[in-house]
Amino acid sequence: MNEMHGRGRAVLATRRVIGLTGLVLLVAGCTFTNAGRSSDAIAPDPSGARASGQATPRSSTGPAGSVATYRGDAARTGAMPGPVPSGTPAVAWTFKAGAPIASAPAVVGGIVYLLGNDGVIHALSLDTGVQRWQAKLGADASASPLVVDGLVIVGDSTGVVHALAATDGSTRWTLATDGPISGAAAADGEIAVVATKAGTAYAIDIPTGTTRWTTVVDGPVGSSIAIADGTVYLGAGPNLIAIGLLDGRIRWTQAVSKVGRIGTPTAAGGMVYAATGLDGSDRSVYGVVALDAATGAQRWRFVSPTRAVVYTPAVVDGRAYIVGEDRRVTALDPANGTILWATATKEVNEAVPAIADGLVFVAGNGGAMNALDAGTGVIRWTVPYRGVPYGPTVVGGYVLVGTDLGMLVAIAGSAK
Repeated sequence: MNEMHGRGRAVLATRRVIGLTGLVLLVAGCTFTNAGRSSDAIAPDPSGARASGQATPRSSTGPAGSVATYRGDAARTGAMPGPVPSGTPAVAWTFKAGAPIASAPAVVGGIVYLLGNDGVIHALSLDTGVQRWQAKLGADASASPLVVDGLVIVGDSTGVVHALAATDGSTRWTLATDGPISGAAAADGEIAVVATKAGTAYAIDIPTGTTRWTTVVDGPVGSSIAIADGTVYLGAGPNLIAIGLLDGRIRWTQAVSKVGRIGTPTAAGGMVYAATGLDGSDRSVYGVVALDAATGAQRWRFVSPTRAVVYTPAVVDGRAYIVGEDRRVTALDPANGTILWATATKEVNEAVPAIADGLVFVAGNGGAMNALDAGTGVIRWTVPYRGVPYGPTVVGGYVLVGTDLGMLVAIAGSAK
């Protein structure tokens, strides 16, 4: 599920009614900024040097050159394998699903696995967008698919977890849980973990679909979960919770927000990061918290200068990249929350960025895909599209993004 705040969901609800009545007109051009100018950048770090003491997690659940899960890996860092579009980026192809897209596509073995809100999974060729197969889950769904061990795993609005064969979409197994699932599953080894809005986390044996353990948490889980270093991290009500992957025991619980939903956590470099106050109206709890991954102790908290909603950062190569409704992209030092640079954008940004080949890919609401230099924040190129987007996927020379208008947009460079 996208880290969308209530206002963005209102836009989505409206466009579900009227947005699909007309065809989406995509502009396949792009606008370049002068690489030598940084008029949009606020307080850039001219050195572009990486912060010290920060490792880049590589907990990918798929083979090399794949993006098997939401935000790139089980830790939700936002790290993508690339390569990024070369030459002159533009829209290479589009695919029209039968419903709004409220999830990020996975890409494994040159196949794009896309889920529409109507519960239909589409398998597409990465190079052409041509559909290979489609499969109906039988219920609405908005959780991003996980592709692991030849299976496409996704939960639906009725609380059923589906495992489909990646080759043809046939059902391999299903598992009924106690409530709706709106977040993506994460996998480590042969264990996949999902969590429900009824407040239960499930560890599932991937080959068989049987339950290894269940853990009741204090509140509904409305976002995706993260896994890193043998620990499951999730937001339940106002709490961020750490659970042992192998035994299901709660290791720590930390109250990080008085009200609202906690965003999908990011785990990197011994820290856990999460947005707070989502879907709430209390501006005092909007922000991003950084906790010690081992103890849950709070290290720092970031609040936008405008007190706007901000979202869980992507954390790659010693930097934390935050977007939000303040129309800014902000790079922080993950160790202490110090601002390294901030760049103004034309649009509100609700989709967590993807990072690949030294670029930060930010999908703006109803406007454009911006590629920013990760070191300085300078916008290198912009490609427009229409609709409210979800998290981008960057692999094989493409940037993929789905929107509430039911369109998957594939951006590629002139070499494609």
